[in-house]
Amino acid sequence: MKIGFTGTRNGMSDAQKTALVALLKKYTTRDNVTVHEFHHGGCEGADLEAGAIASKLKYHIVIHPGGATYLPKGIKAAVKDPKPNLVRNQDIVNAVDLVIAAPRTSTEELRSGTWATIRYAKRQNKALRMLDR
Repeated sequence: MKIGFTGTRNGMSDAQKTALVALLKKYTTRDNVTVHEFHHGGCEGADLEAGAIASKLKYHIVIHPGGATYLPKGIKAAVKDPKPNLVRNQDIVNAVDLVIAAPRTSTEELRSGTWATIRYAKRQNKALRMLDR
């Protein structure tokens, strides 16, 4: 299973972190053979938080760098070539089976990279899980 993540630079709420752990554990307990991948943009905030959670759960981390990418210390990750944020976000969606989103608000925002990624995932008919704040 390849899972992509999008979230706010402000970081996830405690409820979103708890929901993410539960969701990722669901996939780790289903299949002991497959190495699962967790794709994110490496941005400060929710991306790094989610990547650390996925790493602890033994996911293979794949980072798609954008304009402001922070490579996490102590976490082994494959790193793709840098691209502009909106293009990078589309690459994440295109590379995965499921997109997990942790937006800052529960209502859609027009000038939000997270919400742009959610809209793109919907247009691509990707499985999408929204984490409530």
